Amino acid sequence: MPRKRRVPAYSLRKPAGPIFLNSNGKPWTKDSINSAFCRLKKKTKMDSLCAYDFRHGFATETLKRGVDTTTVLSPLG
Repeated sequence: MPRKRRVPAYSLRKPAGPIFLNSNGKPWTKDSINSAFCRLKKKTKMDSLCAYDFRHGFATETLKRGVDTTTVLSPLG
């Protein structure tokens, strides 16, 4: 299946619910995500890094790969 068709096909059949689960199989909390992000910034010495950079990167790369705008916007909220 062409790449640009795989993403929409997956989004139609994926189960609703959290994407990221911790080692106990539970959804990450806001605090645990923030803590992990702070550790990542410290480890990489990238103080200017913000969560928006990941959102922007996802959107940019997905659009470059030919996925339509509506499909890209859906997981971004």
